[in-house]
Amino acid sequence: MMKFTKEQLIEQSREDVEFWRVRDELIPSLKTALRLRQAEILLAMLTAPVPDIDALAAEIVENLVDLGGTNEGAEAQYRAWVHKKLFAYAVTLNSSKGVSNA
Repeated sequence: MMKFTKEQLIEQSREDVEFWRVRDELIPSLKTALRLRQAEILLAMLTAPVPDIDALAAEIVENLVDLGGTNEGAEAQYRAWVHKKLFAYAVTLNSSKGVSNA
């Protein structure tokens, strides 16, 4: 199986979006619209910024949890829990991303 760099996949996806966009304008059909949408979703997924889940978890804990008398161990537990929840959400969101055309 051949290996491709992310940059190669992005470039190919851009070409695919352009190809299917032109094709859909020239010969509109369900198939060309579907192929265009698939190419757009792939390109969006490849070029989406990667969230810093650790920083987001820390920010949530610092801003939403009153840590007044909490020791560092308890704060670390809060951060770990928030990180785990955010990561699970990100995985779920990523696996279902682009399924809806809404």
